[in-house]
Amino acid sequence: MTDFARLFSAHITRLSPRVALYMQASIIVSFLAASSAPTSLYAVYQARWGFTPITITIVFGTYALAVLAALLTVGSLSDYVGRRPVLLSAIVIQVAGIPRWYLGFPLDCLVRN
Repeated sequence: MTDFARLFSAHITRLSPRVALYMQASIIVSFLAASSAPTSLYAVYQARWGFTPITITIVFGTYALAVLAALLTVGSLSDYVGRRPVLLSAIVIQVAGIPRWYLGFPLDCLVRN
């Protein structure tokens, strides 16, 4: 464990096993729901902006490759800085990123003239 992880975990109390279980389960459910949410919006984007099926395929493939790249590059980060800082950072990034998908910002920049 690195010094950063020791310092970070030294000031935080442990949750009870029951609370930790419910917290972990809710995080997993919300991450899985958020990871599949953009898929259902692709049809909306296609109708709104007139994307061809190949464009939607490319968008979906890019999203899948980005998730894979993130898992491969950042997956071992928790070994260096600790599980809790990585999990809290992931939650913050998820909460910040969800509105972007629902408002269409990532694809909106592709269709502006």
